[in-house]
Amino acid sequence: ADEDSPSWSPDGLWIAFKTNRNGNWDLYTVNVFDLSEQQLTDDPAHDRMPAWSPDGTRLAFVSERSGNWDIWVMDVDGSNLRNLTGHSAQDSFPAWSPDGQRIAFHSYRDGNGEIYIMDAGGVGLQRMTTHAAADWGPAWSPDGSRLAFTSDRDGDGEIYVLDLNTGALTQLTFNNADDSWPDWAP
Repeated sequence: ADEDSPSWSPDGLWIAFKTNRNGNWDLYTVNVFDLSEQQLTDDPAHDRMPAWSPDGTRLAFVSERSGNWDIWVMDVDGSNLRNLTGHSAQDSFPAWSPDGQRIAFHSYRDGNGEIYIMDAGGVGLQRMTTHAAADWGPAWSPDGSRLAFTSDRDGDGEIYVLDLNTGALTQLTFNNADDSWPDWAP
């Protein structure tokens, strides 16, 4: 089977991942010490991009079970499944804020790939970037005041940081290569 998209639990005991071992792309967790596994989803739709809540009790992920790429959330035992975005546009790359109150994600709902934030219940949607280029892969700073993300504003992938308090946008990388998937040091 193919397995990818690993995501560590906040306590470092579990890794969530997607796999096609039963013919569908489902989410599983594996305990890193005793290697016990738990299947969390079992749907013909493609489930991907698991992201742990900071308290380790929920997973946000992307699923096509509604016919579109939507952001879903569930408890880590696979229960209490809920579609948060329910939009016809492609939504992806969920990232929890450090306090667990908000989720940043990438969406094509305006025709361009932009970064949005909503509260963890799926309401209060805010568009954070407004450029004709694609912005994706948001990552929260440890204090929750900034988002790092990838953008192709200059024709290739570069890393940017958006200050959520001031709206200031800073480009961090400058080259003719694709830079992507930023992550913050704790």
